[in-house]
Amino acid sequence: MALESYLTDEESAVDGYETKNWKWVVTDQRVLKYTSNDGTKEIVHDLSLDKISSVSIVRTDRDVGYIMFGGVALLIGLGLAVPGNSMLLLGTLACFGIAAVFGILFLGSDKSYFQIRGEGILGDAQDIWKMKKTANEDFGEVRDFALTVRKKVNEK
Repeated sequence: MALESYLTDEESAVDGYETKNWKWVVTDQRVLKYTSNDGTKEIVHDLSLDKISSVSIVRTDRDVGYIMFGGVALLIGLGLAVPGNSMLLLGTLACFGIAAVFGILFLGSDKSYFQIRGEGILGDAQDIWKMKKTANEDFGEVRDFALTVRKKVNEK
């Protein structure tokens, strides 16, 4: 069965996006989250638009451990940077490269997501309604979908 088979005759899909494991669809009546495992297993979650109270973005902290390790590598590199000593130049450059890698990892450690909140969404059910971006997805696509859900909720 496909996701379309779960839509009623009276509803139509308005917007959607796909992650590696899930298909998200907003209709004029509800939000659906669907996955299937080669047709042998299907999971469908749905939430009526009139039960949704908000769609919010949850910003997580970045991992400061990356900055600490990068700072240590930078300090070691500065310590090795002795003028006129070309033997230590390679170690200095390696330390600066390691510091740069940790800086990039720090910038990518943000795990922000959109959260659908509403009546009856408590405890573990909150995880079902998190719209997270994975490494191969465009956060803009997730954001656009969240904005469409918000718009449909406000129309109700």
